[in-house]
Formats: sequence, structure tokens, C-alpha cells
Amino acid sequence: MDPVIFVARNGGAVTRARLLRVAGRRSLDQALADGRLVRPFRGTFALPGTPRAVAAAVRYGGVVSHTSAARLWGCELLRPSETCHVTVPAKSRKQVTAPAVRLHYADLVPSDLRGRPWSLTCLARTVVDCARTLPLGEAVVVGDSAFRRGPARVAESWDTLAAEDLSGRAEASRGPGARRVRRALGLLDPKAESVLESVFRVLVHLAGFPPPATQVRLLDGQVRVDFYWPSAHVVVEVEGYEAHSGRSAWTEDCRRHNRLLLGGYRSLRFTWEDVLHGRDYVVETLRVAFEQAGVPKARRS
Repeated sequence: MDPVIFVARNGGAVTRARLLRVAGRRSLDQALADGRLVRPFRGTFALPGTPRAVAAAVRYGGVVSHTSAARLWGCELLRPSETCHVTVPAKSRKQVTAPAVRLHYADLVPSDLRGRPWSLTCLARTVVDCARTLPLGEAVVVGDSAFRRGPARVAESWDTLAAEDLSGRAEASRGPGARRVRRALGLLDPKAESVLESVFRVLVHLAGFPPPATQVRLLDGQVRVDFYWPSAHVVVEVEGYEAHSGRSAWTEDCRRHNRLLLGGYRSLRFTWEDVLHGRDYVVETLRVAFEQAGVPKARRS
């Protein structure tokens, strides 16, 4: 059998031993020489373009998981990494022998998995795994993004994220990282529209400020804002650079800002650089705004 056809029929990556059962060494060597197959890991062959994490899962007999699965599901990551994350059975004795591969040991059940054509964790399990292992802000970015991506397709697998499923998984979490899971999942917001909004909400939480309402319409519905504290009449907009790609967008944004000020709102705006690299500035600015509105000071983070 043509080795390329066999690999394609089996999700884009197979072990050498399995491939040699259906194809001769000569045809395999020719497919490699022609560039129709590649060898991402020792003993593993794949189609060009197959995600490296998929090949790693085949190499180690596990499933793609954690941030590698998040990327396959189309979730956004705050700090993308080339490390391939693979979950293998808890009692597995396999050890990593390839660079940029990390093995996680856990016994997964069928509801944790999606297997066509790639073996990877389902979307909910992926979010929980990321919440267990990533810093809080990065975990919330993944979780919010999983809601935002909606009904998405990973090759032949469909999956959606249900808040009820996440809640059940959070309650059932045990062992190392269980508290991290519950904390991160408790901060998710299906209405978040960007990575920057997710990071800002975590910053507000860590600074001890009261949680804001999100994606709120003000001024009789004329203006929608990212964050709003009704008790203080404080509005916050977080500004990614892509939001101002043209003069008309910038003009409209300035006019929105002016309408909010004239409407009696304390309107604050923070950039990507502010939120990601100027935490002290953001916290102090919010503190002053709340203090002027008579809202109690934040606790120390």
C-alpha cells in the first residue's frame, strides 16, 4: 500500500513499525525522499503540515493535551509555545526523549477525549488542564477564548464549551492544582471579546477591586463599553492596536469617549502595553478613580 495514503487515512502521523506492516521500506524511503512524508520524531512518520503535537502524541502513545490541544481547538494563548504537550496513562513508564515535548500522566475517560482524526482532549478537558498548569492570567485567556470560538471544527471533530460541563469538572477536580482550576474557571467570562479583556479582568481581580460588568450598553444603548462599575460610574476600555487600523475608527473612538464624559462617566482607557507591562500604573489609576467616586480601596494583591 502507498505509505502516504495509509498515513493520510490514519490522521496524518503513524509509527514506523505500524507503517512497515503495510508498506515496504523502499516505498517508505521514496516517500521521504520526495518530501511526501516527513520524520518529525524518531520512529514516527507524518504528512507535511501535520501539527507536530499530533506526531508527538503518536510517538509516545498518548493524546494531544493542554496548550497544544488548545491551539488545535483554535483557542488563543497569551504566550504561545512550541512545546508539544501529550497526556499518557498515569502508570506509563514512557519518558521524553525528544526536545520540546512534555508528557503529562493521567488516566483519561472517554468523555475527556476527541479522536477523529487526531487523538486530543475535548475542549472542556483542555480548558481544565490549562487552568491546572498555567498562571492564572494565561489560563483565563484560554478559557475565555474557548467560549469565544463557538462551535468550531477540528478536522472531523466538533466540540463546544458548556459552562455546566466546566462547573462539574471544577467541582470534581482533585489533587495538585485543584484550587487553581476552581479559581481560574470561576473567573471565565463568555462575553470576553479579546485576550486583552481577559488579562485586564484578571488584573482587576488580583488587585482586589470589585468585579466589573462586561460588555455593557450605556447612554440609552448608544455606546457599548468593555467594563463598567455602576456604583462608581467608572468605565474602562482596553485598546488593542488593531482596533484603530484606520482614521475613521480612531475618530469614532474619540467621539465615544467624549460622549461618555459628557454623560457623567469616568472613562478610562488602557492600552495593551499598559495592561501587560504597566500593571502598577493601571492599578493606581483605577484606585484613584474609585477613591474619587467614594468606593472603598482595593486590598493589596
